[in-house]
Amino acid sequence: MSDHRGAGHGSGGNSVSRGPQTRESTDRVHSKPRQAWHHSRRESRKLDHNSDAAGVLRREREGVPDSVLIRLAPYDVLEMRFTLEKAKWLWDEMNKYRTLWNDFTRGDFNSWYAILVSKDSYWLEVWKDEQLVGVVYWTDMFQFVDVQVHAMFFDRDLAGKTEICQRIAWWFFLKFPECHRMTATIPSIFHSTVRLLKRMGFKEEGRKRESLLMYGNRVDQMIFGLLASEVL
Repeated sequence: MSDHRGAGHGSGGNSVSRGPQTRESTDRVHSKPRQAWHHSRRESRKLDHNSDAAGVLRREREGVPDSVLIRLAPYDVLEMRFTLEKAKWLWDEMNKYRTLWNDFTRGDFNSWYAILVSKDSYWLEVWKDEQLVGVVYWTDMFQFVDVQVHAMFFDRDLAGKTEICQRIAWWFFLKFPECHRMTATIPSIFHSTVRLLKRMGFKEEGRKRESLLMYGNRVDQMIFGLLASEVL
């Protein structure tokens, strides 16, 4: 859904509103993503404690076979347990997607990691045939009534994820009964994600015009909402 709400994923994060800029001021603005990228590469190397991160994740899952929360063949959904290897693997996977970040969040490892470990976020991991194929997570959990939902699937098979995503939404509302709704805010260029959200029952509720800057282009954000009463 929103590719990464915290730390600017999925939705690409919010760009800062600015008035007219000179070329000099624009150059200063666009130097931030480059500086953040170099910093993130240094941080990523710090996490590189295991060259077989995917293998580590499989062994971790095998060590806790009773931790499956949702089983809908061929998918298993587990609560994510964070390790250095898993953080490295997620960071590397997410950086394979050009449109995952906006021009101000691209390469910003620190912001991304802060969302990863925030007590106000909740993460699930989705497995298919013994492979970790995606993550679904919620941010702004402190708001209770309305939380932000995000998802990313590394196998790029969004068309086949409708049923498992519906089951995850159902499970989430049961686990957190005080939550009344979840909101997905995504770049309008995420066409496959828009189709998935609509198949899941999300309703389009609005649009933030030209609220993102992605590779120098102004991009709208689309707002979708799903009520607990529409799922349970």
